[in-house]
This record gives sequence, C-alpha cells and structure tokens, in this order.
Amino acid sequence: MRTPPSPTASSSNTTVRRSWFTSNNGLANGGANPKRCKGILPLVKIYLSPKTTVARIPKTNKRAGGERTTHKPVSEANGRSTNPALHGYLDGLVRRYERPAFISKDPISIPHGFSDREDRAVIGLFAALLAWGRRDVMLRKLRELCERMRMQPARFVRRYDDRRDAERLDGFKHRTFQPIDARWLVKNLRSALEKYGSMQRLFTRHLVPSAEHVGPAIQGFSETILQIDPETPARLRKHLARPEAGSACKRLAMYLRWMVRGGPVDFGTWRQIRPAQLLVPLDTHSGRTARRLGLLRGRKSNDWKAALQLTRRGRRLAPRDPARYDFALFGAGVSDASLAERLASSPDDEADATVR
Repeated sequence: MRTPPSPTASSSNTTVRRSWFTSNNGLANGGANPKRCKGILPLVKIYLSPKTTVARIPKTNKRAGGERTTHKPVSEANGRSTNPALHGYLDGLVRRYERPAFISKDPISIPHGFSDREDRAVIGLFAALLAWGRRDVMLRKLRELCERMRMQPARFVRRYDDRRDAERLDGFKHRTFQPIDARWLVKNLRSALEKYGSMQRLFTRHLVPSAEHVGPAIQGFSETILQIDPETPARLRKHLARPEAGSACKRLAMYLRWMVRGGPVDFGTWRQIRPAQLLVPLDTHSGRTARRLGLLRGRKSNDWKAALQLTRRGRRLAPRDPARYDFALFGAGVSDASLAERLASSPDDEADATVR
C-alpha cells in the first residue's frame, strides 16, 4: 500500500509534497478477482477481497422497461436494511476502496499534496469543481493550477489582485472552464474570504445545526460567490451548482465529503458540519449503479431530488455517515467483474455485465 511521501518543499506558510502530484501509481490491488457464480446463487459467497465477503445474493425483480432491481433493499417503514447481502456488499466495497491507495488517481490527491489546512480547503474547492473529463487530463490541469498559484493556493487567493495576478491565470482552461472563469472565481472567493473569514464559514453560515442535510450550505455558498460582485459574469453560474436550480450538486457534495469526513482518504478537518448531514455525491455513473441496486427508484434524472433519495437510502444503512457509500458506488462501477451488476442480475445476465 502506498503512503504519501515525506515533505520536500516548504515555505513559511505551508509545506508541499510535490512528488505526490506526479505519482503514476494506480489503485493497489484490493484482493482477488471475484469468482464467477454458478449453481445455487442464493447460497454462494462472492469474495470482494480476502477479508470481505457477501453471504447471500438477493433475488431480483424485472420491472417495467426491463430494468432489474433488488427486492426491497431498504425498509421504508423501520429505516433499516431488509437486505443484509446488499448492506454487506456495499460496506465491503467501502472497506476495499476507502484506503490510501485510492488517493493517487483521484482529484483528492491534489489537496493531499498540501499540509496546511487552508491550502487544502482552497485548492480542494478547485479540485472538486474541475473534477470531470478524463482523469489523467484533469489531474494534470490541477497540478498546473497549483503551479500558477505558486504552490500556495490560500495565499494566492487571499492576496489576489486582478491587475497584478490576472496574467498568472491567463491561458488556464479545463474543458468549459476558461481563464475568465478562473479569474472571477479567484477574485470572488478572495472577497468572500475577506468578508466571512474561512472556507468552512462560507458554508456553515447558511446551515443550522439541526439541518437534515447540507443543501442549504451548498445553495448559500454558491449564491455568495456569484453575488458578492455585481459584475460577475453569468457564465460562472454553470460552475457553481445550486439545489434550487435542480442540480444534484455532485462536485460540491464531494468537496464537503472531503472536508467533513475523517478516515484514510478524507480530511475531517471541518467540525461544524456533521457527517450525518452530508449528501451521497450523485452523477451518471453512481446513479446507474444505484438504480441497479435498487437504491434509486422512480427518478430517471440524476437531479437534486434523486440525490436526496439516494442520501436517505444511504442514511438508513449508515445513519451517521451516509456519504461513505460514495466509495461503494465508485467501487461497484470500477470493479473488475462489475460486481454491482453481478449482485443485482440473474445467472442469464451474468455474461453481459460490463465495467464502467
């Protein structure tokens, strides 16, 4: 298992682990490949890793439209899992993928390259907002952005002057994120930090302690950045998702997971938001897997309502930490033998399973 290298570059404000940015190592092997299952399916075991097993395979039901889902994976009445196999399967995937070996090929590797908490919070926001497209390209562009910020992202943002520093962002782009977006995001983030103090405060000022989820925090954060300067171009709105616009807000939900949850991957440095309030990040891939497992029903779009439904299902399985199943849905999508579809499919479907 690969661990982060020791710091190699330092300044008065932060220590940067530069070599962590240039790692080419992929995910460590998480155990043996799953065995093909034949015979009496309800009684077999699928080995996810040497230490993780699923005792039973749930029965499946073919619904209208040909979509297969598992039978009642979560009880609507008592809030507990009625499918121990599904619960064990998801928890097994969390154990398999929530480990340091996951970091190097994930956008969270960028904030992991910094030891200073504010640097992590600032560059983490950019890493989450730009986390789309080809993974290798995305990571390369994020490393480029760190260099443009002189490897001191918090200092760069807090001291940003458009007349002096705009040229450092000229030419930076990632897909639809253009230099004008980079300049205005940095400029408005600087103004917001000057007014409210910290990245955590930009979210928590919109969230009451009793809130069920972080939706109000995401909405308030995006509105703050978009409205703090009346000359902000409208094009910046497409990079800052808002629940009121119907978006699942996947990237900001993922960012909050990084900052709030603890563990071997996430940082857990923000204590004013409870892990129980986090959302399960929802995108095309996790949505497809969630529907195959019966965790999403009745919603074809991966929108805000679907994100809330998926989070409620995750909360029934892990009331204090529903976002942990982000690792499971990711793992089900990338497992060598498409374990999610294998769990939810019949023997006749097994040969047709595909890898995301």
